[in-house]
Order: sequence, then C-alpha cells, then structure tokens
Amino acid sequence: MLYEIFKNTEDHALHDAAGDLLEISIRAVKTKHHAMSPEGLARIVEGFRPLADYCRSLVPPEGNAQTHFFELSILDSGPGFAVTWLSKPLEHITLDQEEDAVRACFGRGSSKTDSHFGEGLPHVIRLLRRQRGFLRLRTGRLSLYADFSTPTETENEVWLQRYDPPDQHALAPVSGSLLTVLLPMRR
Repeated sequence: MLYEIFKNTEDHALHDAAGDLLEISIRAVKTKHHAMSPEGLARIVEGFRPLADYCRSLVPPEGNAQTHFFELSILDSGPGFAVTWLSKPLEHITLDQEEDAVRACFGRGSSKTDSHFGEGLPHVIRLLRRQRGFLRLRTGRLSLYADFSTPTETENEVWLQRYDPPDQHALAPVSGSLLTVLLPMRR
C-alpha cells in the first residue's frame, strides 16, 4: 500500500498544470501506531466528525480496553490531483469539476501515462474495504473521506464522500495533497 500511494505522488506531484517538470517536488511519509480507547480517539479527532465516527466504531480486541490502528500519511507539494488530471490551473476549474476529476483519479485504469498503470488507488481502496479502514484526502479545495468500517454489498457503490465544514465556509485552496489511511490492527 505504501508503494501504491507513494507512486501516486509521481503522477500528481512532479508536473505543473502545463505538464512541465516542477523544479522542486517534495514528498513526506508518516507512519504511526495508535493505541487508545475508541472513545478517547474520537475525542481527539472530534473536529473532523467523519473520523470521530470511525474511531467510535473501532472495537478493542476481547479482553483489551484499547483499540490499535496503523496510520499512513503521504504528503506531496505538487499542484494537486485535479490540476494534474485536467491539466488546468485550479483557478480555471469549478469546484464540481475538481471533485469529478479527483474521483476519476480513483477509477480503475486511471493513469494517464500508460495503460498498465492506474490500478494503484483502486488497489488501496480494495484493501481498505477488506480491512475496514478509513481514508482522508485533502487536495485543492476539497476534503474527501471514505469510511469502510461497515461492510458493503458491492464495490461499485459511492464510497468517497466530500467533507464540508459545519460552519459552511469554503475550504481554503491548498497546493499538493495529503492522503491518510487508517487500518485497524488485530492484537
């Protein structure tokens, strides 16, 4: 999974909207093991309600008070998913176009460079679905998430949700992207 997510930064963090190679392209990787009570975790992340709900759904293994999960976050300094996908500056993209473009990046065969690629993010989603994980993506003007804590009948249902802050203020645009996945661990 680390490879698949990091490889995604090669697709979305090396070039600008015109396709020119960026002079500076930074990546960062963070991994962490978390062990707390589900309610304690939920209180810590209460400002992001979808994640708080996910944390509350975690069940500690029998005989334990704490639940364990693995966090993997990858950050890049590129122009963001939609800018790369549409080859247009963010200012020339509507919010709906941006969301559609980001969703397209998660589709099978979505790599624009080679037909043998484009399975990375769909593979990550299959793994998260199987392990009942959580995904959060912040890119451009969007914050998207997917909570796989409950099993679903079909892999084709809409799973990526847009997060709009409760105060209804638009999110400030950001360059690059931050993709975080959480996987529950059995102990």
